[in-house]
Amino acid sequence: MSMDAQTAARIATQPPPGPKGGEDDGGKTRGRNVAIRLAADMRDVECMIELGRVAHRESRFADLEYAPDKLMQSALGAMTEEGRKRMCLLMAEYRGDLLGMIVATVGSHWFSSELGASAMVYYVHPDHRGSMAAIKLLHGFRRWAQNRRVRRININVTSGVGMARTDKLMRRLGFEFTGGNYVLEMGSLR
Repeated sequence: MSMDAQTAARIATQPPPGPKGGEDDGGKTRGRNVAIRLAADMRDVECMIELGRVAHRESRFADLEYAPDKLMQSALGAMTEEGRKRMCLLMAEYRGDLLGMIVATVGSHWFSSELGASAMVYYVHPDHRGSMAAIKLLHGFRRWAQNRRVRRININVTSGVGMARTDKLMRRLGFEFTGGNYVLEMGSLR
């Protein structure tokens, strides 16, 4: 996937200027200025894929292939009218820059017809951690899930990045720790 300079500029790689005409806010975005919205077009999706590349490099998955074309195909499905009912591409923006994202799905449990929502990706760019972007993304995800009448939402934290900090935030926001994720490396199949 090629990306033009304008798209690249929308990905937050530098802390934005302060919220009031250049005031220094310590490199953090203030809550009232962070906008949370669903991805609206392919330009948004391209920005999310590029932010995903940053997340991938930082995570324990960095040794695995990053496949932007596969992500684009998934996003195309999510952007349809039917896809929007079951998949969430949520963005946190500040002055047009993408600070973070949640990619989530909704579906019934394997044992029940009741619905649950699961965040497959919950990521805030390192320059904006500690800002309101993380909290506002979770509130946006909660609203999205409520609109789909889900019984509970799940945030799966498997990146290996900032685990203790994420745990503290999640508990502070009322989430309950319910288990673990265990990995056994099987080596390369290539």
